[in-house]
Amino acid sequence: MIDIPTDATVRPLLIELRSAPAYCCLIDDTELDDGLPWYHGIYHFLRLDVYLEAATTKDKRALRQLATRFMICGETLYRRSADGILLLCLDHASADRVMREVHEGVCEPHMGGHMLTRKIMRTDYF
Repeated sequence: MIDIPTDATVRPLLIELRSAPAYCCLIDDTELDDGLPWYHGIYHFLRLDVYLEAATTKDKRALRQLATRFMICGETLYRRSADGILLLCLDHASADRVMREVHEGVCEPHMGGHMLTRKIMRTDYF
């Protein structure tokens, strides 16, 4: 505890309530919709061994480290899982379709977010 002088002005603390979890608000604010899949930078680096134009030195280093977990087979990008299984990388539309199918019960019962993610990764998607 601290002593506050009687002549000091204390401003009230404004507390804002959100209707959605904070991480959902953060994702919506930072996600760019440029029409490219989320893995475009990784795919471009692995296919052509060049970086995107706007990449900084720090971005280039992070991309090199991240790309070690991915591979291209044919024209398709896969991520290597910890047990060596190749997981197909999905774009936004395909990911929505897969989540909807798994969540509706095609692959067993209705489930929450964490279980849904594990189920999708077990069916070889990333």
